[in-house]
Amino acid sequence: MERACPVFRGGFVSAVPLPEQNSTHPMNDTSNLSYPGSRRIYVPGRLYPDVRVPMREILLSDTLLPDGSSHPNDPVRVYDCSGPWGDAAYEGTAENGLPPLRAAWIRARGDVKEDEGQEHSLRAAGETPVTQRYYARRGVITPEMEFVAKFGQGTGFQGDIRPLSER
Repeated sequence: MERACPVFRGGFVSAVPLPEQNSTHPMNDTSNLSYPGSRRIYVPGRLYPDVRVPMREILLSDTLLPDGSSHPNDPVRVYDCSGPWGDAAYEGTAENGLPPLRAAWIRARGDVKEDEGQEHSLRAAGETPVTQRYYARRGVITPEMEFVAKFGQGTGFQGDIRPLSER
């Protein structure tokens, strides 16, 4: 049995050697991500329509009643944690990493800037923090918060809420 050892590759330390680009590594094989009796759907955000939460809609069989009749059941929605690989249209690879899902949301707030000296790194443009906690304490609901609420509760926020652009 081969033992995994830390390997330094291009700025990252990995417990296993990274496969070559465009390889047939098992992480790139998404053909086995089919789940019988279900389908992947996207639930849009209510405040931020560009927020698309991946859900798996699971079909349920009918309930058989004691009198011999049956009652149809509505599908059940659960958060689909398979990432972009659960989407048949996604063509990325494990070597390329995940798409930057939150990048546009973060930049749209206008309170961050590129961190000089750190490639692909952002920092606060002003004196205030740029954390979800900071926004929540001020009553601001960010796209990230709506995303979490959608997969956590399935239905999203309830009550009178306003998007960031109206604050």
